[in-house]
Amino acid sequence: KPFACDACDYKCGTRSDLRSHKVAHLSEKPHFTCDSCEYRTALQSDLKKHRRIHTGEKPYACDRCDYRSGRMGSLRDHIRTHTGEKPYACNICDYRAARSNKMSAHMRTHTGDKPYACDRCDFRATTASNLKDHMRTHTGEKPYACDFCDFTAAKQSNLKEHMRTHTAEKPYACHICDYRSSTSGVLKVHLRTHTGEKPYACDSCDFRANRLNTLKRHLLTHTHEMPEVEVVLTEQEPQHTGSPRT
Repeated sequence: KPFACDACDYKCGTRSDLRSHKVAHLSEKPHFTCDSCEYRTALQSDLKKHRRIHTGEKPYACDRCDYRSGRMGSLRDHIRTHTGEKPYACNICDYRAARSNKMSAHMRTHTGDKPYACDRCDFRATTASNLKDHMRTHTGEKPYACDFCDFTAAKQSNLKEHMRTHTAEKPYACHICDYRSSTSGVLKVHLRTHTGEKPYACDSCDFRANRLNTLKRHLLTHTHEMPEVEVVLTEQEPQHTGSPRT
């Protein structure tokens, strides 16, 4: 149990458990209060760390890059981005994480817990960052911009996929043939050429397709116009094109 309380003999396995324990000391005298906000703590050392939020002081420096932090624990977490160390292991699957909060978020994929709720619709998320991404579907905000064209994205992961249209990087490889793709979604569509899966069904005849666009073209034989399509699977083929910047 690496996390020890410096006010009593309590020890625990995670930093969050230690933080919860320290609340018990708040009723003890003396307690220390921040003069810039309502934060208070039983430990003067915690108050010193907290004040760095207001002062901007970051005394802990990474010796491999220019990262600095106000807390030793945050620096320790950062160092793992260099070492690749992932000390937190899931007890249900083989997932490992470098940070305890990442493990907490992962565990919700097993429990189904979604504590973050949208106040505009019934969407719920397992993490605050996922909820933040979702909120942009309401606001239309697209803060991530391509440096090479006018493409913008609501999610950083979408911009990362788009950038591969410029770099020609294709990290997703088919395990059956030598096909490679820039996105996991396109690879998923390709794999249907091997499996024979055809998830898109015509509601006017027995025709089925392995691609949404193929079904749309087929429907023209019935209507001679572009109809609305009910998709059997929820994923969509990626659209990551943008006009070159001048």
